[in-house]
Amino acid sequence: DAASAAGAFGAPSANLLGLRDTARSANPEDSKRLLTSDEEGALAHMKARDAQLDQQVADVGKVLERLDPLARQIGISAEAQRVKADALTTDVERADKDLQAINKRISEVMKYEKNTNSCCQIVLLIVLLCCLGFVFQQLDL
Repeated sequence: DAASAAGAFGAPSANLLGLRDTARSANPEDSKRLLTSDEEGALAHMKARDAQLDQQVADVGKVLERLDPLARQIGISAEAQRVKADALTTDVERADKDLQAINKRISEVMKYEKNTNSCCQIVLLIVLLCCLGFVFQQLDL
């Protein structure tokens, strides 16, 4: 076994989660010693930093609690605007179809107008020629 072989050579044996016993001393009296002033200062600094972080987290929590109703109101307003935008999109699509139909009808009327205009010009030319013919016949020319 690899773990027992490592233990036989004086090295700590590895567990599934790593070297668990490495931090433990072979002598239980070592863990009961008093902290040095540097260690106490570092521990006090860590506790003060933890307290400061806890206060900051509490402050952020208070801000989030105040922002919650505002965020909910923004969500409600955004949903109402989305509904209005969807309705407007439907109206625009309907108006676009109406415009396409009107453009098609205008094109048909313009084609008819061109044909009618040409026909009227031809009829007027014939009437003019008839009038000229009548005038020349009366004058005996």
